Amino acid sequence: MDKEQIYGLVGTGCFQVVGGTPPHGWIEIPSPPEKLPAVLQSNGIWTYPDAVPGQEEPSIFAEAENQWVAHEMVYVDRQVTLHEDSDPRSTLTASVWRSYRRALRDYVKDGVVTMAIRPQRPTEKSMTIEGRL
Repeated sequence: MDKEQIYGLVGTGCFQVVGGTPPHGWIEIPSPPEKLPAVLQSNGIWTYPDAVPGQEEPSIFAEAENQWVAHEMVYVDRQVTLHEDSDPRSTLTASVWRSYRRALRDYVKDGVVTMAIRPQRPTEKSMTIEGRL
């Protein structure tokens, strides 16, 4: 009889104990999460969404922040491109998006979080409050 293994689905809190081959897209993990809610990372480590930023395992926090910055950079690059192409779907101004992109780069350097506060994505409302639009 096969030894029972624990498998989890990356990016979710799903896990199961099964024998044999894991379901497609699932990875073997050492243990179920210690508490719920939990999210399984690609390295097999559980993270907990209710954790206070900066107080969880530093490498887990850094990985999550790097992923967030990468996601934001894709969005910002799209906005800058829309402005460069004079596309009517562009929002705010190219200058605002470039400033935000610089803040994202300053927030994480060489994979290390360098600032205590995450840059906030600019919105029409935030720019109106700051008097920049």
